[in-house]
Amino acid sequence: MLTDKELAAMLERYEAATKGPWEVVGFSAADFEGVHTRYVKAGGLEVGSIRFYQNADASLVIHAPDDIPALIAEVRRLREKSGTCTWKYDEWHDYYETECGSAWALTDGTLDENGVVFCHKCGRRVVVEGATDEVD
Repeated sequence: MLTDKELAAMLERYEAATKGPWEVVGFSAADFEGVHTRYVKAGGLEVGSIRFYQNADASLVIHAPDDIPALIAEVRRLREKSGTCTWKYDEWHDYYETECGSAWALTDGTLDENGVVFCHKCGRRVVVEGATDEVD
């Protein structure tokens, strides 16, 4: 699993790179090994030439500056979402108040008996305030 430090290092490398858009602006004929050289620009500046055996390799490099921050943002979003949501039972009104700002009432049985494991609003694992553990 990636640590927050590793994600931060990836983002730092991305931010230090030449800003895009990145694009292939030309390529050479295949050399004796069947390898093409692609000439790459980023932000209107030629950043170099790269040798690739196939177009998919060039596409990976060209799209990485867009893909990397999007992937890091998605990992962070999922980590934030994958925590827990604390539910507090309101005995007077006979319902649960959720940490994420919703409410849930059961007409019959307990949370366990009704198979409640994840919050219906935020999707995080339910933890009942005052309970000794998370919902099974």
